[in-house]
Amino acid sequence: MLSRFLPICTSCKQIRDDRGYWKQIKTSIRDNSEVEFSHSICPECAKKLYLNYLKKNNRFRKFRNLPKTTLPLDI
Repeated sequence: MLSRFLPICTSCKQIRDDRGYWKQIKTSIRDNSEVEFSHSICPECAKKLYLNYLKKNNRFRKFRNLPKTTLPLDI
C-alpha cells in the first residue's frame, strides 16, 4: 500500500518502493493502489507540442483561455 511519503528521483521521477527498488510512477501507483491511468494532455503541453496544428485547424481558440486544469477532448 502507498505510504504517506514516496521517495521520488528528482531527475527521472521514478519512485523507490519499500524494498528499495526504483519503479516508474505509473507502475508504483498501479502496484500499490486501485488507481488506473488514462492518458490525456494538459493545456500547456498541448500548446507546446501541437500549437501549429491547433492554429492551422482553428482549434486553438477553443482552449487558449480555459483554466489550466481544463482541456477539450476534441483537439
